[in-house]
This record gives sequence, structure tokens and C-alpha cells, in this order.
Amino acid sequence: STIARKTAEKFGFLYVDTGAIYRTVGLAAYRRGIASRDSASVIAMLPELRIELRHGADGLQRMFLDGEDVSDAIRMPEISIYASDVSAVPEVRAYLMEMQRSFARTQNVIMDGRDIGTVVLPDAGLKIFLTASVEARARRRQLELEKKGKILPFEEVLRDMEYRDKNDSSRAAAPPGGGCRASGYDGAEFFGKLRGSGILDSGAFCTMTKEKWYRLVYDVLRPIAALVYPQRISGVENIPAGPAIFCAPHSNIVDPILVSLALGRDTFTHHLAKAESKTTFIFGWLMKKAGSIFVKRGERDIDSFKQCMRVLKAGEKLIVFPEGTRVHGDAVVEPKSGVIHMSVRLHVPIVPVFIPRDKKVFRKVPTVIGEPYYPEVGDHRDYDRLARELMGRIWALKPEE
Repeated sequence: STIARKTAEKFGFLYVDTGAIYRTVGLAAYRRGIASRDSASVIAMLPELRIELRHGADGLQRMFLDGEDVSDAIRMPEISIYASDVSAVPEVRAYLMEMQRSFARTQNVIMDGRDIGTVVLPDAGLKIFLTASVEARARRRQLELEKKGKILPFEEVLRDMEYRDKNDSSRAAAPPGGGCRASGYDGAEFFGKLRGSGILDSGAFCTMTKEKWYRLVYDVLRPIAALVYPQRISGVENIPAGPAIFCAPHSNIVDPILVSLALGRDTFTHHLAKAESKTTFIFGWLMKKAGSIFVKRGERDIDSFKQCMRVLKAGEKLIVFPEGTRVHGDAVVEPKSGVIHMSVRLHVPIVPVFIPRDKKVFRKVPTVIGEPYYPEVGDHRDYDRLARELMGRIWALKPEE
């Protein structure tokens, strides 16, 4: 937490200690006389709680329980055990998930917690998984308690720390971990190296966000695409300010690039790509950095669907090719209805985009951005019909010869 807090302070980011949130739930159970492992009673208590996380003018995080500042009370050793036990309850984690994610939607954050990279923010721009020996962490905790006037033997603090580690690592719900491609470090030595090397002062610890990667890729591809596939773009005034799903026909590998270029450099969008693209040398790596979402074709890919939903809930934009594969000439395929489900569930507009199938190099490519609309589901919820209607709207944008 020291490293996360110092780094957030250096770069002007919001620091969020998620462990403090679980400690607050643990304190609530403790004060109500509920046993830490009485999951049923803990779950029953959740609707009664009013938990708030506030930041003062100094940037320090304070926890409030039912209007009371409990920032010091939650650091007591007995609450550590409660925090570990209640955090193993899936209903508790679900109850607190939205609170944690809401901070990352609206501002730059450095979030500190045992499952941030794997569950809370799996698409974070940078993940660092810090570890330290249980003895080193117990010594730090003992010093923290002493500063607050709580003198405890080292063995007792160590025993509580070992209990929490074992409990957290064996829980079924969101066990701790760094997540895919997280950078791992030993935290006991890491902060000293940061201070000694001047990394915090140099800015080298900062990282590029997906938006910055997107714009970098955009700037690289734009002159190439403008030469090979120059575009004649119309309808840019139809681009919504908030979340939206842009849908276009798909016949060529350059289609995602052409749609992105038509939307403009400042319209950051995620686009769906086949899972195989992820293994394509440098391009797969760049696509992931720039926000692409990879889909397993030929099966119901629930994970990618959830990723799309998270993107839209966060107020961002998505490029989808409803046909699900490249289609050439006058061929007709049944479009996928997933895009309709997303739009209806989240009440997010669909924006039809026309690009021709028969593109020719060095020739103008007409690209038309249509008006956003909301599918009218009706009583029968015929999503397949609505997907066909979407494709009809796309083809209706085709310019007259």
C-alpha cells in the first residue's frame, strides 16, 4: 500500500485501497456480534450497511461506516481476521464490486488489492503484483499498530498475517493474483529501489493507457491507409458523445482500420477481433494494447461478451461486425444477434456504418456513418429479426453509383 499510495501521489492519481473496504464490512459484522465465518448472517447484514470511501484534501482515503469515520478502527488485528473471512464470501465481493469499479470509470486510479488484476479491473492498463515475505509484512503491521498506541507481540501479528494469507489464497471467490501479464516484484525491496533509482521522480513508472496506444496505432496507420485505401467519409456528425456500438459489413482485414479512421483520432473505440489474431506476431500485441477484444469464433464466447458489456458500461465505444466473418461479393449470411442483446440490455445506441465489400486499392472508399438508433424489441424479443434489420440499415446507407 505504501508503494501504491506514493506512486498515486507522485502522478496525481486517485489511490484506492480496496482492502479497507472489506475491513469496513468486517468491522460491521464484528460490531453486530456476527461470527466472521457466519456467511448467512454476513450476507443478511449487507443491505443495512452504508459504506462510503472518501478522499480528503490531502488525498488520503478515509472509510465511513453508517456516517462514522472508521479509518483507524478497521486497522485493529481482530478486524484483519474478519476482513479475510468476509472477503471469501462471493456475495460480499459482488456487493462491493461496483463501488470499486466506479472509481476507475471516472478517473485515473492506482488501486491496491489482492484481486484487482484478476477480477476487479482485469483490463487495467498496468498490473503489478507485489509480494513480500510474511515476516516483512508482519513487522510493518506491528510498527503501524505501535504508532496508533496498540502494542502487540510480533508472534501474534505474524500468526494473524499467516491466517489471512492461507484464508485468502484458498478461497474460491477471487483468490489473489496479478492476472495475465502482470509484472511481479518482491515488495519488501521494491520501494527502496524505487526511491534509490529515482524512478518515481523520472516518470518512468507511468504507463500508457489503452487510449494512448490506440492513438499511437491510429497515427501510424492513418498515412498508410490514406495512400492505399483513401476514404470519402460522410456522417461524422452522427457519432454519439457517449457509449455506442458501431456496426459495419466485413469483407477485408482493413475494415476495422477504415471504420476507426472514419470515426476520428479522438473517438477511442474497442473492436472485436478473432482470437487467432492475438497470436499474430507484433500485431496481436498492439491490438490488445490498443483495446481490441478477442472472440472465439464458432462458439458462445461468454467472456468476450462480458468484456464488451464492461466497455459499454464504462461509457466507451465498440466496433462490431455483425456478420461474424468476412463475406465477399453478393453472399448473404445470417448476422449474429449479440450486438442487439448488448444494445437492449444497456440501452446503448447502435450506429450503422457502410463500407463496401468490393474495395479496390488506391481508389476512394465511400464510408458512411448512419444515424444512431435503439432497436425496438417489442413483445416477442425477436433478436435475430432485429439483427437482420440492422444489416438492412447498413446497406441502405450505400451511396448511389
